[in-house]
Amino acid sequence: MNSSETGRFIIKSLVTGKEYFIESIGTQHSNWGDLNPATGKIEGSYGEKFRGSIAAKDSLITSENGFDEVKSLENWSDLLSDIERRDAASDRDLVN
Repeated sequence: MNSSETGRFIIKSLVTGKEYFIESIGTQHSNWGDLNPATGKIEGSYGEKFRGSIAAKDSLITSENGFDEVKSLENWSDLLSDIERRDAASDRDLVN
């Protein structure tokens, strides 16, 4: 998914085999470029490329695109916890 540029990921559960589509939404990214050894400052402009996130308006994960459980989370630990919770619920559904 070229995730370093787009902020889009697909995580496949090893428990259930389900694929989870993830997008990092936001405009913040680290200040990186070419380090000028004389000044110690970062130089060079890479613009919007390789920021690892997308603007909310560019999200592909919408109900209009067929995603039925769209959820916003604050951080990666919340994301992993949510996937574990969904996997556990799917496991219970398979047993019952």
